[in-house]
Amino acid sequence: MHPASRINFAFAACMGVALPSWGQQISMICSTQAEHCCLVATVFARSPGIEVSFVHIGSSEAQAQLNAERANPKTDLWFGGSSAERKRLIERWEKESNSSPKS
Repeated sequence: MHPASRINFAFAACMGVALPSWGQQISMICSTQAEHCCLVATVFARSPGIEVSFVHIGSSEAQAQLNAERANPKTDLWFGGSSAERKRLIERWEKESNSSPKS
């Protein structure tokens, strides 16, 4: 899943938008207040077939974890951090992807 899609799914969940039934476990990093993390997890869990697990860590730790998992992602979405932080992370990944040699 594209990194921006993960962020958009989190936003959609917060807004109460109906999400597809994925029939899977969603792993979420949450960098906001713990109460908000629980609310988002609850909204996702209302969709049939979706189970949610999350870890509550700061934005810097979240970015470090997402960077470490980049080659083998284990996290489905990141909820929290500022939009500027998420935009910088996505732009960095896109720049790295475009500058890496093609096979």
